[in-house]
Amino acid sequence: MNEINEIVGRIKDDGFVVIDNYCDGDELDALRLEVNALAKENPVFIKKHAMTRGESFLLNMVPARVQGSNGGLEGTAQIRGLFEGGVLPAITTKYLSQGWGVSNFIYHKATAEEFGSQELFPLHYDNFQNCFCLKGFLYLEDCAVVNGALRFIPGTHNLVRKVLRLNPDASSSTQENRLDVFTDVIDRTNLNAFTQDEKKLIGELKEVLADPKKSLKYAIERKAGSLVLFDTIGIHGGVSVMRGERWVARFHLVDRKYRFWNHPEQEGFLMGLFSRFCRKVKRIVGY
Repeated sequence: MNEINEIVGRIKDDGFVVIDNYCDGDELDALRLEVNALAKENPVFIKKHAMTRGESFLLNMVPARVQGSNGGLEGTAQIRGLFEGGVLPAITTKYLSQGWGVSNFIYHKATAEEFGSQELFPLHYDNFQNCFCLKGFLYLEDCAVVNGALRFIPGTHNLVRKVLRLNPDASSSTQENRLDVFTDVIDRTNLNAFTQDEKKLIGELKEVLADPKKSLKYAIERKAGSLVLFDTIGIHGGVSVMRGERWVARFHLVDRKYRFWNHPEQEGFLMGLFSRFCRKVKRIVGY
C-alpha cells in the first residue's frame, strides 16, 4: 500500500511516474510476439492509424470491438494484462477512483526509415472531455532521445487544468491542444491568476516553444520493460526516431464519468442501458 501511495503521490505532484522493470524479459517477449501477430493478421477489431506505413504501424484497439470479435480477447491477452493485473488496478483506482474504465490500447512501432527527423508527436495535452485519464506507456525496446523517447514536462497537468478552468471556451480539439496554441491561451489569461511557481513553469514552456531542442531535457530515457504512467492533460509528446526504431505499448485508463458517457459496454446491465439512453438524449438535444 505504501508503494501505491508513493506512486500516486508522484503522479499528483509531477504528473507522471516511471516504474522501472515493470515487465521482465519473458513478458516482453510475449508482448512482442503478440504485436507481431496482430500486425501480420490485421484482425477486424484493429483500427490502423495513418502512421502505419512501411515497417511502421500504429494498431489501435477499442475494448468493445475486441470483446465483440471472435478471438479478440485471446489475441490481446498480453497487452490487456498490463492494466488488468499486477499493481496497476490499485494505482488506477487510487488516482481515478472506483469505476474507472479502459478507453483504448495501442501497439506502436516507428522506424527511422519511415520517420527520420519527423517529430513523432509534437508537444500537446489530451483533454478527455474534462475528465481524468491516466495513460500507460510501456517501452518494448530501450528508448532514448535518438529513437523516440516520450517527453513529459513536470507539473503541467495542474497548470493546463487551471488554464482551461479560467478559459472554458478554449477548444479541446486535438489540433488546438498543441503547445503553441496553449501558450496563446495563457497570454489571454490574467497573470495575477498564477502563482510564482506557475509563472516560472509558463516561462519554461515558452522557452521550449522558442527553442524546441530544450524539450529534450524532458525526455524519459529508459530500458525495455519500463512503464511510464502519466496524466494525459500534462504537456507531452514523442521525439523523432533518428536511429533504429521505437516500440511501445500504450493504453488509456479513464475515470467513471468518461466511461459512462463513452463506454456503456463496460457498465453493468442496467447502468449500461441508462448510459445508452443518456447518450441518445444528448445527441438529440445537441448538448
